[in-house]
Amino acid sequence: MKLNSTLVCIILCLLTACSQKSQKMKPTAQENLQDTTIHKTTYTQQKLITMQQDGIDFYAAGENDAWILTMDFDNEFYFKTTNGIAYKAPAVIPILAQDHPVKRYRTVTEEGELIVQIIPSACVNETTKLESNYTVRINYKAASAKDYTNFNACGNYIPDYRLHDIWAIVQVDSLKIDPTDFRKNKPVVEIDMTAKRIMGADGCNTFRGSFYNEGNRLFVGPLASTMMACIKNEAITQKINSILSLKNLEYTLQNNELQLYTNNKKRMTLKHID
Repeated sequence: MKLNSTLVCIILCLLTACSQKSQKMKPTAQENLQDTTIHKTTYTQQKLITMQQDGIDFYAAGENDAWILTMDFDNEFYFKTTNGIAYKAPAVIPILAQDHPVKRYRTVTEEGELIVQIIPSACVNETTKLESNYTVRINYKAASAKDYTNFNACGNYIPDYRLHDIWAIVQVDSLKIDPTDFRKNKPVVEIDMTAKRIMGADGCNTFRGSFYNEGNRLFVGPLASTMMACIKNEAITQKINSILSLKNLEYTLQNNELQLYTNNKKRMTLKHID
């Protein structure tokens, strides 16, 4: 009887261990969803980085990638569909609508005519469920055709993932910043291009808000900030907040140094933090 009891205990232990291992090895539905989301985000980000490296400034795509438009504002526009259209044309300057912030591009070549309207209106791709900042309307007509074919979809400017990092603010206007002057909340900016967010400190308070770029233009805020009173270095903190609140910020990025400009005047210098 003692031997049988021992065998029963061993068998029960083995069954329990196998059951726990099986449960541990089998992912939950939530884990599966997280894995899918991470994969999709990584793929999308890598796709955008590749387009940026190719010099693309703006792109749009139809449902299930039935067509794609890429726009290099310094070089050429390319429109391709799955049913055989492959149209290339030199880049042109947009025509701006008088009563609405719509950009209209029209190109004509021996192959045909392409009209692109970029409308600042939120748009969700029904296939990927990803949201874009712009609605895109395209009219295309081959040289041999009488009528236009119309296409509608979502589009976005290509984010500059070189900005995706932590930056120390080293100068605002003519004021140079010495980090040793600040006991805490040293002037710094962290940019998250994937989440389209910015956060940081101005030497006194911390702040956070929305952030994105369109070409070499930056769009920041509105910023939410803590409300501590700081008398020391007040001039620097005020300038940082004032500059980041401007609506016409442009930037250059060279040698790990980020320069912010308004009207061709340098307003802020930031350096990459290793």
